[in-house]
Amino acid sequence: MSLWIPLTMVELAPTPLPANANEPLMDGAADGPAQPRASATSEFATALSQGFGGLRFPADLERRYQQGRADERLRLIHRGVFWVLLLWNSLLLTDWLMVRDQFGSALQLRLLFYTPLCLLWLLGIKHLSSAAREWVAAVMGPVGAAVTIYLCLNSQDELAPSYLVVLCMVQLINGGMMQLRFWKAMLVDTVILMMYAWAALTLPNPPTAVMIAMTLVMVSVIVFTLYGSYWLEHEDRSNWLMLEHEQWLQRQLVQGNQQLERLSRFDPLTSLANRRHFDEFLKHTWARASHDGDAAALLMIDIDHFKAYNDEHGHPAGDACLQAVAEALRDCLRQPEDLVARYGGEEFIALLSHSDLPAAMVAAERVRAGVASGTTPVTVSIGVASVRPGAHGITPTGLMAAADQALYQAKGDGRNRVCSADVQPSSDLAQVPPEPLATLPGEPIPSAALHDEVALAQAQIDRSCSWMRFPAALEQQFLNNGAPARLRYLVLSGILSLFVFNGFLWADYLMAADVFELAVKIRLGLFTPLAIALLLLGWFGRDWVLRTVPPMLVECLVLVSGVFSAACVAYILAATRSPTGQYYHVGLMVVVIYANIVQRLRFWYALACSVAILAMHIGGVLMVPAFNERLILPVISLVGATVVSTLMANYAMERDERKRYLLVLRQKQLLQDLDEVHQRLQNLARVDVLTGAYNRRHLQEYLRQTWQRAQHGQGEVAVIMLDVDHFKKYNDRYGHPAGDRCLVQVAEVMQACLRRPGDLVARYGGEEFIAVLPQTSAELAQQAAERIRLAVQALQVRHEGSDTAAMVTVSVGVASARAGAGQTESDLIAAADAALYQAKHGGRNRVSLAAARRA
Repeated sequence: MSLWIPLTMVELAPTPLPANANEPLMDGAADGPAQPRASATSEFATALSQGFGGLRFPADLERRYQQGRADERLRLIHRGVFWVLLLWNSLLLTDWLMVRDQFGSALQLRLLFYTPLCLLWLLGIKHLSSAAREWVAAVMGPVGAAVTIYLCLNSQDELAPSYLVVLCMVQLINGGMMQLRFWKAMLVDTVILMMYAWAALTLPNPPTAVMIAMTLVMVSVIVFTLYGSYWLEHEDRSNWLMLEHEQWLQRQLVQGNQQLERLSRFDPLTSLANRRHFDEFLKHTWARASHDGDAAALLMIDIDHFKAYNDEHGHPAGDACLQAVAEALRDCLRQPEDLVARYGGEEFIALLSHSDLPAAMVAAERVRAGVASGTTPVTVSIGVASVRPGAHGITPTGLMAAADQALYQAKGDGRNRVCSADVQPSSDLAQVPPEPLATLPGEPIPSAALHDEVALAQAQIDRSCSWMRFPAALEQQFLNNGAPARLRYLVLSGILSLFVFNGFLWADYLMAADVFELAVKIRLGLFTPLAIALLLLGWFGRDWVLRTVPPMLVECLVLVSGVFSAACVAYILAATRSPTGQYYHVGLMVVVIYANIVQRLRFWYALACSVAILAMHIGGVLMVPAFNERLILPVISLVGATVVSTLMANYAMERDERKRYLLVLRQKQLLQDLDEVHQRLQNLARVDVLTGAYNRRHLQEYLRQTWQRAQHGQGEVAVIMLDVDHFKKYNDRYGHPAGDRCLVQVAEVMQACLRRPGDLVARYGGEEFIAVLPQTSAELAQQAAERIRLAVQALQVRHEGSDTAAMVTVSVGVASARAGAGQTESDLIAAADAALYQAKHGGRNRVSLAAARRA
């Protein structure tokens, strides 16, 4: 009864966490977050999907399975040996009653040979390999069978032939208590069956009817216990694979979360910390310095005339410039407890722990000189402020304001210099804590954030399975989810049970010939029609049953049918006066085995069914006047041992089924979490965290694909390049948080104005945005650009530092080209950039159109 779900998952490429705050991203991170690797599955999921009907994994996986289950198998063998010794030595009573003349030999063989052998094995079992343990456990069965056959063949008692039925107990011990691996159990049962056949042929003048009926019972026991052994091992292997796959999924989730943590804290272009990470680091450093009375310094760094450099050399050169400056900062500021971050556009910020103002000025001058002497022809201006965080009225906001003021002074004094400023105590108003940070697409997903019922199941998995009962809501869910497969299984096993039940008419004829006609009426005339009616209802009325009949009522019906079948057999046995009828009472073993192992009643229902059958058996034996008194206890004990061993197997099978169901629930949640991690990684790879627009990396890939598609149909592609006018002044006047909100508003306006399928808006860098419009002429693109310009102006975002207007405005460059030979997407970007340059030099707050060169 399979309940697992498809176990496929995207394998995520982990990025190791840094050794310190300034460690850069892995190779390739400068181009943006690494894309998740291709979809993959674990070897455990592959083994599950491919199946293992032969109960064998590939060699390496099989070795790991045996090693992984070795401790549990050792505990199981310990428990099994305890039950073996208990039941094995309880057979001394059977020896006394059935082969009394060999009781002395039985005492020696059981107490002085077999029991010490088992105890010796228990003492040395830890020193054996897992394979050796399994083989020794398997060998104990044939050894016990040999003892039984020896006593039988050497006894002259009239009950000696029927004593061979004790071999059924050996088979039940192997399958239900020792729970041998299937192929070893098959080998052991085959050996025992051959030993039984040899003993039956060796016996002088055995009663034919008794031997035939006993053979039929023994074969039934072998078949049904092997079926149980198969499913026990199959469930055990399935659960091990699912548990290993779950651990694999958890590792993927941890790695994905690490990658999300890494990418959400670092700037993809420069590999420095981003502003979010810096703000968190500043808060923690401030708290630590306040407690220790230590000093902290802040460096605010701005690349001089970077906008002009970007316009003259292009964005790729501008990116290379930012990366070079970032590398210089890393080289000059190497203390593990310091943090360097890209704070926005061409601005960087550095927090120096344990640094007073003179030390910070030295570090800042080292940075300035390092950048000036670098390969990129740019300089930087640096503002420095230092403070002891414990001082009254001093806040992180005041420290940043002082560094920003010093930077403003450095730029006003001619740039390419370092200036410092004193930190002023903040007013109460300025000490209002900042707004909480918004949730970023790259924030990690907590792996423990499971659904309530899954978390509860994980916490109670052992305790719940021990009592074969989940908490109420989860129990109902378990029953409902498994109801369709369960009903189908019960119907199919019920059909098989009819053949087995009526097949014992042969045994009725041999063992209870005087009531054979009654047996036919009961089996074929009473039980079979009722059973067929229920089976037809379960098969053809399946939807109605699943919709209206509670799962527990279905189990009750199966329970009643099992007890009723046993009652039919018990009635036949009570009615017969045949001398061999007393041996036939062991036939109830088959009913018990079938109900508990083949039909696999739920454990508590199996227990109720077994107790009812055992009670009928005991009552039937005791009520038969002519029942041989020497057979009463052996027959009762044999059926009782069958109840115990099959209930142990039934318990193990349901426990494994319930554990597998919980594994399914947990893995389903893990798959959802991993899918969310994958989606967030995709967002980090494609989306600008601040504005929600696409980033430059995705823009370039999208434009390349759009251009290639347009080449096939000679279609036109338009590009709109937008720049926020005087954004540097806006940032300086209103602060970076206000600048961020302004950029978000501009991005939202662009996305609102460009809603056609295929239109794409991306943040190109700093305050610049680009829109790609497939199948769009220059005129239509110009109209769209004008809509965007007017919409931004309509926002009425105040900008008192602008030389263009009292509000935020944008300049827009538009270019369109027909894709063809000799023309590339880079040419189209260059044309839009040139048009933007014209718009800015033409007075800003306008749209300029530049026709791209056509092929």
